[in-house]
Amino acid sequence: MEKKDGGSNGADPAGDGMAWQLSGYISEMMQAARVPAMSISVLRGNELVYSRGFGHRDMQALLPADGSTLYGIGSVTKSFASIAVLQLHERGLVDIHAKIGTYLPEFGGKSPLADAEVHHLMSHSSGIPTLNVAEISLARQFGDDTSFIPMASYEDFVHIVNASSSERVAAPGRRFLYWNEGYTILGRLVEKVTGESFESYVRKNLLIPLGMPRSGFGEVCTAGDPDAATFYDRKRDGRLVAKQLRTQLFDAAAGGIISSMPELCNYMRMLMGGGAIAGNRVISSDLLEESFTGDVDSGQPTQFGNSRYGYGWIIADNFFGHRIVYHSGDVGISSAFVAFVPDLLTGVAVASNTGGGPNSLVGLYALALAAGRRPDELDFVRAQRLSSRLAGEYSDYMGYTSLTVSEWGAGFMKAEFRSDEVEYSMPFIVEGGEVYTMAGYNRMKVYCRELSDGRMEIVFDRHRFLKR
Repeated sequence: MEKKDGGSNGADPAGDGMAWQLSGYISEMMQAARVPAMSISVLRGNELVYSRGFGHRDMQALLPADGSTLYGIGSVTKSFASIAVLQLHERGLVDIHAKIGTYLPEFGGKSPLADAEVHHLMSHSSGIPTLNVAEISLARQFGDDTSFIPMASYEDFVHIVNASSSERVAAPGRRFLYWNEGYTILGRLVEKVTGESFESYVRKNLLIPLGMPRSGFGEVCTAGDPDAATFYDRKRDGRLVAKQLRTQLFDAAAGGIISSMPELCNYMRMLMGGGAIAGNRVISSDLLEESFTGDVDSGQPTQFGNSRYGYGWIIADNFFGHRIVYHSGDVGISSAFVAFVPDLLTGVAVASNTGGGPNSLVGLYALALAAGRRPDELDFVRAQRLSSRLAGEYSDYMGYTSLTVSEWGAGFMKAEFRSDEVEYSMPFIVEGGEVYTMAGYNRMKVYCRELSDGRMEIVFDRHRFLKR
């Protein structure tokens, strides 16, 4: 059935079995991560080839998610904020290479940001580590913060930033340190220069021109929409508690947008179209390309090569030989992932109605399928499959020593050894199709294979273990 903003609700117009393979993986990931709802849209050649919802967008009312359900996209918002600033740069109202204090005097003078330029905030290279403003803001929204740190106004925010000089670890432009506070400042810059709220500017200059009429900010966006998700806070005991996603004082530009996956695909059409969509130019192609260049090494190696941070985007150069541009977002009660491969005109948008959803894993799996690759070529897919086969109870010759292997976080297994004389545990590190552990300060290979009878064999140190 065709959805109101272009979703195909799981149809497979490409005719290559992608829907069947992807839906199975999504169901598996949702169950493992205890995610109530997930929606996904996939672009191939700028055509929406897959759009579907899974699970309940409202658990109490038992309302299903579909391809068009609205979610909070968290830090995916940062790329919108960067484009807003670049638009002002293009119009001559902002120079991204000027000092921040040029536009916001409160961050000049003796502020630790006095020598930082606007683009340093866009690339998280101010040299200042997190000051926990976003984290405290979200915790207070959910009733979980007891810090009593004064943080109720913009003036409070300015004080927190300007009192952080001793926290600085690098000069501007030298080091990547993810800094939500920088995007709060960019949002304020947009407001100062334009004389209107950040939310209003983004709606008029980005969301509407991009064909994203249902997207917006906070409860104002979700209240009037019949297909908005209910959001869930995951408590430490595992309970999911329904919450509203409100726009907070400090998070509109850092992570405040709410959107549907097909509308995010419209956004990607513009991004892969050189800054224009349907004949409407949103940003110059040169400035957009600058967003995707990334001069700052993120220090986070991936299977696609070392990653860099541009303006609101993470970039790596070897997604099966092509540049991949991506970002995730998480606001505790909603999470999202957007990725695209410009050379292949392929993209994916995924979101869940709780924090910590497996959106990036699902998104990359879908992107591999859309690019015509086998998902098991991805390191994390191979690692997941191997981890699943490894988990269980083992014993060695005559059952003298037993071994229990269990999940212990993404990419890690816990191995517990027991015999009459000794009992100890150690990590098994799963990387692609290989397993390692630590022996003292050295890395040691763990040999694993599946035997002809279907049992797993683990050979480590002096032992040969067989799965029971």
